[in-house]
Amino acid sequence: RVMWFEKNILYDLNSANKKVLELFLSEAFGYEEFLEGQFEALQAMLNNECHSLCIMPTAAGKSLIFYFASLLQACPTIVLSPTDILIYDQLNNLKKQHGFDNVIHLEYKLVYLTPTTFMNRDFILEIIKLNFEEFIANVVLDEVHCISNWSHDFRPEYLMLSFNLNYFVDKVRSIFPEILPVLPTI
Repeated sequence: RVMWFEKNILYDLNSANKKVLELFLSEAFGYEEFLEGQFEALQAMLNNECHSLCIMPTAAGKSLIFYFASLLQACPTIVLSPTDILIYDQLNNLKKQHGFDNVIHLEYKLVYLTPTTFMNRDFILEIIKLNFEEFIANVVLDEVHCISNWSHDFRPEYLMLSFNLNYFVDKVRSIFPEILPVLPTI
């Protein structure tokens, strides 16, 4: 396959566009409508050039939001995930549940990486080039709550992410899909 690179598209989505996007949602992912909060999160991400934080409960469809957003941009989206196991789980989910084959560990529309891979010197040089040309759609920090749950010792490479993202990927929007913990009732 040949990768097509183009600058990010800045959208002007509003509630009138929701039905059109739901048609696309049905075609691309097999869902008839967005879950509560998904359209609003997608709208906020695509309508501005700023970083986004999406906090939703478990099983509310956070991943679907950045999958969908990646399809609406010409450039690939980089997804940083704490472990290879979580990456393979996401890849299997995309392929089996959604028939989404334009994803692989290091190529195509969604580029899944671990923080360790993101620290590779040769990879960083390529990222600097793509960043300079503005050929990266988004950077998604997936499962970032692992840091707060298990501290910096869980993946020390996460400590370097802020430096690498701020200095080498400074022209790209970052998306932080995060779970909202469900607290036990007393």
